[in-house]
Amino acid sequence: MEKYNLYDTLFEAIAVVDKNAKILYSNHFFSTLFKASPRVIKKLDTIFELFDLHSPFPKDLFDKAVKEGGNFVSEEMEVLSTEGNTSSHVVIKVTTLSDGNFLISFNDISIEKKLYDKYRVQLEELKKTHTQILQADKLATIGELSAGISHEISNPLTIAAGSMELLTDLLDEEQEDSENLIQGCIDDIIESHNRINSIILNMKSFLHSQAEEDEREYCDLESVIIDSIKFVTPSYNENNVLLKSTFEEKDLVGLVNKVKIEQVMVNLLSNALDALVDSKTKNPEVQVFVRKDRESNLLEIRVSDNGPGIPEDAREDIFNAFYTTKDIGEGTGLGLAIASKIIEVHQGTLHAEDSKDGASFLIQLPFIEILSYAQNEMIQRARDVQDESTLKVMVLDNEVQVLNILNKICADEGIVFMGSVNGNDALKILDDISVDLIITDYFMPQMDGGEFSSKVREKNIKCPILYLSSASNQDVFLRDKDKYGISGMILKPFTKEEVIKGIYGTLGIDKEK
Repeated sequence: MEKYNLYDTLFEAIAVVDKNAKILYSNHFFSTLFKASPRVIKKLDTIFELFDLHSPFPKDLFDKAVKEGGNFVSEEMEVLSTEGNTSSHVVIKVTTLSDGNFLISFNDISIEKKLYDKYRVQLEELKKTHTQILQADKLATIGELSAGISHEISNPLTIAAGSMELLTDLLDEEQEDSENLIQGCIDDIIESHNRINSIILNMKSFLHSQAEEDEREYCDLESVIIDSIKFVTPSYNENNVLLKSTFEEKDLVGLVNKVKIEQVMVNLLSNALDALVDSKTKNPEVQVFVRKDRESNLLEIRVSDNGPGIPEDAREDIFNAFYTTKDIGEGTGLGLAIASKIIEVHQGTLHAEDSKDGASFLIQLPFIEILSYAQNEMIQRARDVQDESTLKVMVLDNEVQVLNILNKICADEGIVFMGSVNGNDALKILDDISVDLIITDYFMPQMDGGEFSSKVREKNIKCPILYLSSASNQDVFLRDKDKYGISGMILKPFTKEEVIKGIYGTLGIDKEK
């Protein structure tokens, strides 16, 4: 039909069909796609006959267009030519025309699909190589610390062996007060076993599988850092180097991958130890200092030593892969490069500070309120569900386990989640980020749910607030319900269904629609 000849200029397979799917027009690219001549196409009763049984035409789209009008797009699909020996990867679009007929276009994305498959394989190979490099760095660190670890294990083994010999003698001979001596030997063996078990558990945690390393969760950073310190303590003791840690305040929670942050800390602490031992520094000392910088919304972890410091000519290169100041065979040159990349993935920074006394490295991580919000938004975009209607929920609770559970529930529902353990930090973030709903635990160390809700309302934030507490605290909800506009209460312990019902019910959303 002449009125459709304009479609001849399009670089896309086009066909126009009537409401019975009879082909009225097709362009050159349509014939090429299906390897069918115009004469063969004209003889077809419907366009559906061109499709192989293994890749049928999405007839439901066509039927919907006939019934409702408008535009409808299929998912990606494979179509075979009439000869059956070639296939194409296409997206089909059915468009209702003003004359009552239907334009069907076939966007051939075969090349893009092949490129995607090719690069997906290459990305998997790169990911595998990256995993191997991370594991190699861990093994190298284990090797460097092995002398101290061996010494630390030898001591309790010696004590346990001596205690068992003494037990044997006591059981062979009757001695006065033997019961107390036997109990003392048993206690020594138990303590030795616990020390060895603690060292081995730290090593296993450090050498965690990569599959578990890909996930982040809310963690008590103090415990993460202390675990890292425990791991290197045997080597520090072996070399008589003092290791101190200071935590400026409690509730130092991060949304991090625990194993990877431990890897960064162990790397920095091992480097500091090596520098002090190699330089034979008098009264060698390493300090770990952790604080919150509320002006910049950053959590800071500083590792500093009183050694010779970083040579000026090395400062620009120390974070480059394979750069090392150690002798050949004594270091991989990957540690700081890997550490820097891990912190970058956590939306943070790692850099060497200028220091008059020794070397100092500073890790800066965004507050969990910002990091959780940003990460969840990225997840939603990756799933293609981020739009103006996406719900944003803030949860305030000082228990990291509760935050992790609620984060998972919200993620499964496509809800952007923002967790917090500190009322003051949450209030500050609410000045910059709007949310659709706030869920707050009632009993918390810094400020209770009532005080937090009061301050939220003082900021003229009108979004609904739900209390999160046990049934025994329902009286505080009834007291604050009208006072602060508390919309409801989620009772602990809760189920996933109760949380979802609480969120959607409070916001007046029918989840079934």
